[in-house]
Amino acid sequence: MSRWLLGTWNGQLIYHDETDELKKQVTQLTKGQDIAYMELDYEKMLLFVLLNNKDSVTGNGGSILTYQINGDGQGITFLNEMGSFGAYPIEIKLEDSYAVVVNHGSTKDFGLKTVRDNKGKIQVEKIYEESSIVLFGRKKDGTLGEALDVIKFQGSGEIPFFQEAPSPHSLYYLHSKKEFYVPERGTDRVSVFQINEQDRHLKKIGIMKSKKGYGPRNITFHPSGKWAYLMHEIESYVFVYERAEKPDGRVRFKKIQEIKTVTEEVAGAFTMPQHSFAALHPVDLAASDKGQYLYVLTRSSNTLTTFHINQKTGRIKIADCSSIGGINPRQISVVGEEIYIITLDDGSMVKWEHREGNMCPERKEVIIEGIPKLAVGRKM
Repeated sequence: MSRWLLGTWNGQLIYHDETDELKKQVTQLTKGQDIAYMELDYEKMLLFVLLNNKDSVTGNGGSILTYQINGDGQGITFLNEMGSFGAYPIEIKLEDSYAVVVNHGSTKDFGLKTVRDNKGKIQVEKIYEESSIVLFGRKKDGTLGEALDVIKFQGSGEIPFFQEAPSPHSLYYLHSKKEFYVPERGTDRVSVFQINEQDRHLKKIGIMKSKKGYGPRNITFHPSGKWAYLMHEIESYVFVYERAEKPDGRVRFKKIQEIKTVTEEVAGAFTMPQHSFAALHPVDLAASDKGQYLYVLTRSSNTLTTFHINQKTGRIKIADCSSIGGINPRQISVVGEEIYIITLDDGSMVKWEHREGNMCPERKEVIIEGIPKLAVGRKM
């Protein structure tokens, strides 16, 4: 049994204790603003909440809210609000002395500028809200300090709406190598960064290339750090890469496999969607703690696909593809043999179990349900 902090797309933060239904508290953090992401510093008992906006009270981009968690874990105290130095922050990762934030940017809000093309003709260009990765220092108490560095993402792809801007959608931290991975849905690549401790700046150390029009969304690694699993949103595929280090400290990647996120039978029901959001859209993935399995959530089909990972090659094959019993999955979390899946439309978090020796996980119980716009969660 465990305790959770859950966030919604209507600004609610919910404390939930699996062992006691009475120990459930709701805090209204914001009105009408989505909680995009949450991260916990377990040592200092700090909660960082990212809001899906571009106008924090500081005037420096989207909102990063910091809270102190009370000793019993059932209450929080607001500490401060920081700007993300970009539009629509989507994820934050913590180190002892630093924090790294990725801003998604936006193609909904834009300005215009006039330019001359190579033939001298005057044209109008759209200027979208920029996407970026930002490095913050951390104070001794663990709260965020000043912004130390920012790198802007540039470029676009071929698919309307999905690829009109870089549109990074997640941030993965490979702890063993101190590397930060940012899948850019709009440019069909993953940018890799490290922190330069000497000058306290970010440095780009590699690029993982995908296929045009596939739209990478999330990435995770095998616990060994040898293999990366890149999930795409536009085309429902997982690509497997081998990671290697160059003598100069940069990293390179060799793609060794492409595989759909669902079975052919499931994919066959979505060959002619009425609109783009009715197509198969993978939304999240996670590897098991021991690296035996990879789990992928796919929207529209509302499925959980379990892949078996070959421990010698890193290649994967589908072991099971099951309905999750909910609508519009948003997040998957793996805690030992337990798997927690959050679904947005029915506001639920369901626990699955994948026992040692079983080929696929089993749906066990509904932990919480009926929470409007439930989107994110963190185990305490």
